[in-house]
Amino acid sequence: MKRYFPDADDIGPFGPSFLRLMFACAELDRRVAHMQNLITDDRTYSDKHLWSSQKRAKKMRKLLRKHSCNLVIQTEDREQIVNALRKAAAHCDLRDLLTHGQWWKLDPDRGTIEVRRDKRRRGEKRFAKVTLAKIDRAESELADLEVELDKLSRRIRRKDARAGR
Repeated sequence: MKRYFPDADDIGPFGPSFLRLMFACAELDRRVAHMQNLITDDRTYSDKHLWSSQKRAKKMRKLLRKHSCNLVIQTEDREQIVNALRKAAAHCDLRDLLTHGQWWKLDPDRGTIEVRRDKRRRGEKRFAKVTLAKIDRAESELADLEVELDKLSRRIRRKDARAGR
């Protein structure tokens, strides 16, 4: 049975899936902040430089390039970091859609929800149909990307400024 403008009591399995996606995005945000601080050697850098999911890959590439003289990091690792952030952007956008959009029409029998976008980017339709499977897949892939970024951040080393003395 379709429900228009569902409230919290109507969303059934969408609630836990949406919440897991929210947590996965928060973990990714923390991982990105940790990497920003590690790369810049500034524990407060991430507090002052909040990046949107759409700009993260580009800004991270620029940050890695800017601080390359102070870091020991393989070129392949840099590219993996940037690629992971690029992959994560679509999943973070889904979270934003579900968080800021209006849950318009819920069809629990088909496992779909139609969400009305408040703001649209070029080429986006006003309404987006989202499946429960898509939400679950986004959460799972974000969790995998966060683990990948954790492993990559452990391979980043700062050059010891005193080593040359």
